[in-house]
Amino acid sequence: MSTDKENPAEIDESLSETLESYLNIKFEDISCKTVGQLIKLGQKYPYLLSCYSPGYLLMWREYFNASYTTIAGCVVIKACISGKEEFFFPYCYKNEGDINIALGAIERYCTKKSIPLSFYIVPREMMPFVALRYDNYTVNLNRNESEYIYLSKDMQQFSGKKYSGQRNHINKFTNLFPNAIFRPLNDTDEEKKKLEKFWNRFEDDFQKNNILSARYELKKAREMLLLPCSESDFAAIVELEGEIVSFCFGEIIGDILIIHIEKSLDHYPGVYQFMVKNFAEKFGQGVKYINRQDDEGSRGLRISKTQYQPIKIEEQISMQVHSELIRLKKIPSLKSERLTYSQIKKDDIPKYNRLCLDEELNKYWGYDYHDDLQGELTYDYFYHSANSDFTNKVGLSMAIRLKKQLIGEVVINEFNFRGSANIGIRLLPEYIGKGYGKEALATICDFALYNIGLKRVTAYCYRENIVSYKMLKSVMTSTGEDETFYYFRKTV
Repeated sequence: MSTDKENPAEIDESLSETLESYLNIKFEDISCKTVGQLIKLGQKYPYLLSCYSPGYLLMWREYFNASYTTIAGCVVIKACISGKEEFFFPYCYKNEGDINIALGAIERYCTKKSIPLSFYIVPREMMPFVALRYDNYTVNLNRNESEYIYLSKDMQQFSGKKYSGQRNHINKFTNLFPNAIFRPLNDTDEEKKKLEKFWNRFEDDFQKNNILSARYELKKAREMLLLPCSESDFAAIVELEGEIVSFCFGEIIGDILIIHIEKSLDHYPGVYQFMVKNFAEKFGQGVKYINRQDDEGSRGLRISKTQYQPIKIEEQISMQVHSELIRLKKIPSLKSERLTYSQIKKDDIPKYNRLCLDEELNKYWGYDYHDDLQGELTYDYFYHSANSDFTNKVGLSMAIRLKKQLIGEVVINEFNFRGSANIGIRLLPEYIGKGYGKEALATICDFALYNIGLKRVTAYCYRENIVSYKMLKSVMTSTGEDETFYYFRKTV
């Protein structure tokens, strides 16, 4: 039997062929070479968050290591943060885009790689969708990462009593500095020298009282200007007597103008308000919203951004989807008529290695450890892999024991995060044909359904593996076949 392929009978028939084509998802790295395509895909971007924008992902490329692909009319972004793969909740770039199919492909990707299903970001409006799809998940929200959303027309006009403070600041600035002008940044050597001088002046003030994360943000802001701009990027300055005193950089995605960089010198009261209004007037005419990103947990920034009267403070929500293994604190010990089942231990390593390395036996297992092996095969590689899967709650491997001695292994893995998992059993050659496989299969099916709480379990075997076929058929229900496999299922 094998544990590396989900039973197609578990997929809605209308989606199965489409999902099958996404089993081997290929992602494109987000870089200066590929960002243009991502910009085109973002024309129908429906959310308000800034982290989906190409400029944001490019600016923070060293942190996110982001890549993207398209699935069923949806954009799927994958990040690799400190070695952990995480996904952004998909969005449709076509009217007929199907988020269900995109999520199904993401789930299968994680299942195939035996990694947790983790969403770096889920827009608030999609949480009901998530709640209906998944049974087990945890949510995390950090107020300091929440973003400030404004109506573009409000930032352009600053009209009404609620914006009297902003108008007063602008009036003060124009009275004190009547020669100050707002204009787009030019791509010339002279302009670059002016901008470099501005950054040096800004940093001199900035270094006096700042935190490490803010310093890093400033470093990334400077780097961003060295990258080639696209038609969706906009940069502008406020210039006074030939010197730059304020700089702003943003981009448009969907119906939002996102402000990525907004820096001004402290010696010019009202310059921030002057920049915000002019930048919105110049570049925000064709959009409904302006996103000025988060406040970094800074009290001053929070007060300032709140005073601009946001229509919404958009939360950045992250989510970890769990398999049903989250309900198990430790690997259990089970018992059937002749056998016991328990954690694979260090004393089992010699026999477990023999089980995992038997090429004749494992040609029917459906999984080649060489695909995941990095470096040299160590003595305890299989032992650590089995226990690591349980630690990450992506798989449960238990030793099948006869009189306390390991004679095989039972695996519950390939969790689809929606109530289904696959079961695999393998025995050392001398124990095959004695009914141990059937006894173990029946025990583990019941444990998975009634103790772990799965809605269904599946299994499959190669067509030529007659022994496994008979064993599976005696415990589970046949659900179909193809040119390679027989498929089975058992439900509560």
